[in-house]
Parts: sequence; C-alpha cells; structure tokens
Amino acid sequence: MRLVARKAVSALALAAMLSACGGGGSGGGAPIAGIAPPPPPSASNCSLRSRQDFAAATLNEHYLFPETLPTNRDPTPFASVDAYIDFLTATARSQRRDRFFTFIT
Repeated sequence: MRLVARKAVSALALAAMLSACGGGGSGGGAPIAGIAPPPPPSASNCSLRSRQDFAAATLNEHYLFPETLPTNRDPTPFASVDAYIDFLTATARSQRRDRFFTFIT
C-alpha cells in the first residue's frame, strides 16, 4: 500500500503544480494530509525554470526510485517540464521500474 501512496503523492504534487500555474479556476480543493498546498499562482513561480525546479524537488522527495535520478539535473536544455521529467526518469524507465506513472497533466 505504501508504494501506491507514494505514486499518488507524486502524481498529485505534479498535477497541483500545473493547476497552480494554469488559468481558469481558483485552484482550490481540499488539502491532502501531509502535502503542503502549492503556492498561489504568480508570474515569478510559473516560469519554466520554477516549474522544472518544483518537479525536480518533488521527485527528490517522493520518487519511488530516487537512486535512479541523475546527478546532473540541469533543466536548462529542456524546453518543457514534461521533457525534463522524462530526462529525470529515463534511467528508471529504461530499467522498466517506472512504467510512465510519473507524468504531468
């Protein structure tokens, strides 16, 4: 059960990041126990670099296979958060450990 919970936390944290930077709604919803809500949207925390840094920090804390994350985590060459996450999870995916359950929506 703990494995499922950690997967859910990673997916929810990444989804929260994107919803905070997206348009439309108030971004609210009930808080999840043990997970800090994302900061309110603003131009400074919705930059590509800020979202990439958030994704990396979330994976550092909640990823099921942290030993597979690369040591060089420079997000500069990546044009999207999705591409950066694909880079960070490439080793676990090549080992068929992360079967693309780590993604953003």
